[in-house]
Amino acid sequence: MTKLRLRAALLAAAVCGAASCTATVETRATGGAEGARLEAVIDSVREALNEAQTNNVSGFPPLKSVTIKLQTAASRSAGGQVEFLVFALGAKYSADEASTLEMQMEPPPTKTTESLTAGPNVKEALAQAINLAKVGVLKASKGKPPLVMKNISIDLKFTVQVSGSGGADVTLVPLGIGGTGRISREKVHTVSLVFG
Repeated sequence: MTKLRLRAALLAAAVCGAASCTATVETRATGGAEGARLEAVIDSVREALNEAQTNNVSGFPPLKSVTIKLQTAASRSAGGQVEFLVFALGAKYSADEASTLEMQMEPPPTKTTESLTAGPNVKEALAQAINLAKVGVLKASKGKPPLVMKNISIDLKFTVQVSGSGGADVTLVPLGIGGTGRISREKVHTVSLVFG
């Protein structure tokens, strides 16, 4: 599905959702395939960003922008409603069904509580990965002469695990954590953070 078709499908789904009608967007998702619900993944990313900003790394520039790229597929429920599912581990989608959904989010504000490590108070794995990347960049900037950081971009790749049925209970797992091993490209999502 091209980006234009995806935008049209999203618009149709939003209009039909608001008007309580049935969307008639053609999909290529196979019946019975499951994934994570789009809103659940976005909520989880938002929670991880809020947590990372609450446990900020001292001396790091403020977060300017957040871009999320998710691999999705349109799916039609038994009642005819169209929904977008994010590819998750164990989902039964193929590369031909993948659409990339890219969103730019307003970054959450940085809180005053700051720490130098990802510490035990950071629960979300994605928030830990963000904070560890910040610590790594700060450590790399120390030296003779020290590097002055103006703009920093961090791209973190993650996958989605779904617990239970319905795709609403999701966990974001940064690649390389928890034995994620080899994962097909369609099940890898990205959050890009720009600081400066």
